[in-house]
Amino acid sequence: MRFSQSHFDAIHTGRADPSRYLIIGFDTEYQRYTDEDTCTLNNEVLSYQYCCTVIERDDDDTSAPMWSGLLKPKGPQISDRLSLEEFLTSTLDDGCVRFPDLVLPSTIYLVAHFTRADVPGFADFKDETTRSALKLDNIRNLFMNVANDIRLDLGDPGSGDLIPISVKIRDTMTLAPAGAKSLAAIGDILGFEKIELGSTPQEELSIKQNMKSFMKRDWDAFYKYAIRDAEICTQYTHKMIRLYQERTGKFRMPVTLTSIGVDLIRQFWKDQGVNPLEIVGKEEIKEKYWSKRFGRYQTKKKVVYRKKIHWSLDFFTECYHGGRNEQFWFGPAFDSVWYDYDLSSAYPSAMALIGRPDWDKCRPIRDTDELLGFRSAELAFANVDFEFPDDVAYPVLPVRTENGLIFPRKGNSTTHISEILLAHRLGAKITLVEGRFIPSGRHGNFKQGVERPIRPFDGFTRYCIEKRKQFPKKTLNNLFWKELVNSTYGKTAQGLRERRIYDLRDQDTKPFAESPITNPVYAAFITAFCRGVLGEIMNALPRDVAIFNVTTDGFLTTATAEQMAQAST
Repeated sequence: MRFSQSHFDAIHTGRADPSRYLIIGFDTEYQRYTDEDTCTLNNEVLSYQYCCTVIERDDDDTSAPMWSGLLKPKGPQISDRLSLEEFLTSTLDDGCVRFPDLVLPSTIYLVAHFTRADVPGFADFKDETTRSALKLDNIRNLFMNVANDIRLDLGDPGSGDLIPISVKIRDTMTLAPAGAKSLAAIGDILGFEKIELGSTPQEELSIKQNMKSFMKRDWDAFYKYAIRDAEICTQYTHKMIRLYQERTGKFRMPVTLTSIGVDLIRQFWKDQGVNPLEIVGKEEIKEKYWSKRFGRYQTKKKVVYRKKIHWSLDFFTECYHGGRNEQFWFGPAFDSVWYDYDLSSAYPSAMALIGRPDWDKCRPIRDTDELLGFRSAELAFANVDFEFPDDVAYPVLPVRTENGLIFPRKGNSTTHISEILLAHRLGAKITLVEGRFIPSGRHGNFKQGVERPIRPFDGFTRYCIEKRKQFPKKTLNNLFWKELVNSTYGKTAQGLRERRIYDLRDQDTKPFAESPITNPVYAAFITAFCRGVLGEIMNALPRDVAIFNVTTDGFLTTATAEQMAQAST
């Protein structure tokens, strides 16, 4: 080990973000083989690649050091793999040799793309005891340690010169925009030319399946190819930290793109003079509990739904169903000209329609007549019995079953008023069973400190769209803003229906927690309105038009552009 305590910042232990980070983009190259003794498929790790740089809160990045390299395991066996500590020690040693005056941050972002493939390449992962020390969380089926950092003491325990560091494992896949989830796609965004190993797709695949022989045959090409993935991870992490800092003022790497959206919309509400908790129907309370540790009652803060919403929480959650996804044909379709239409910015557009709710005035809906008197953008929700006439081609009221969402001619549905009104206009018989209405203001703004009704999501979606237009298509900033506005809807629905994720530390499944903007009223409105718009257009098409399938915000059909334009009025 060629570095000492003098090469490092003091380890950060405060609640504020550190002012400096070391980014280590890493990747492994491996080859699969069959163990003849156990008849199991294993991976032989061929190499560990790294690319490192330092990022500082107030630096202009022009003088940031950067170094990269490749490490080999001690041998082909699982027991020969490098431990995380060995990998970091060699990586940091390399930086200190290349940059003698370098002062290393003690907080490290260790970043890969698809960590499920690369983190198991460390020797720590194969033993239950050492694996638990990695403190891994299962985030979108990827390995990260979001809840707790890895604490390591580098150096020789006998020397008395141990260096404490803090390691955060992250994955660039959770920060990649939709349609650019592959590392090659991220490389394209950053301007990295894709390195081709073969002259044809077949040759490329053959080389990747036999990387060990390729490494021995052409070391220079192997090294250049292997190091590129680490370089992309480092560069993308650097850019995302800077983007996040510019937008929120927080100097750290966000875990996911959608988490950035949550931070931004909450900040947007604050800037409008609105309490983010009030907007989503929640409030902060103080709760007393008995502390065994201190032997006395203590107080903690807790976020809960406001009373009127809490009383009807299960009802509103039952109104949330997600997208309309149906297949109307079995097997190949007949020969024709088929068109694929979809709604433009479906979920953001529906979000922008929502008025600001007066949560404390939530009340039951009296009868069927009152129910059918509401307008389609109001916050009215109901459980209804219904029956469509035989001439309706595509019934529009959702019924949840163990096999997913269906749209029968007759049944019982719990949904938003937009779909109920559409069903009524199509001739369906509607009978109210139970309903809830929340008054909402959809017009006005904040002026001279006077609070007026405002649509909670409208300004934010417009803001994101305007920011997106400022940048050329397919650039990082353009895709960043597109993803934020399209993905924020999902956070309103997070944790509503039970979805269990596997906890790597406790080795058990746990419920998926709500996000700071989760709200069943919003989630139910957004999805129902989009389903309703699709259902209205589908039923307005001529009966001789075929629809092959419908998927969330569009459908595949033989309808011409002229027929669609007429149906969409």
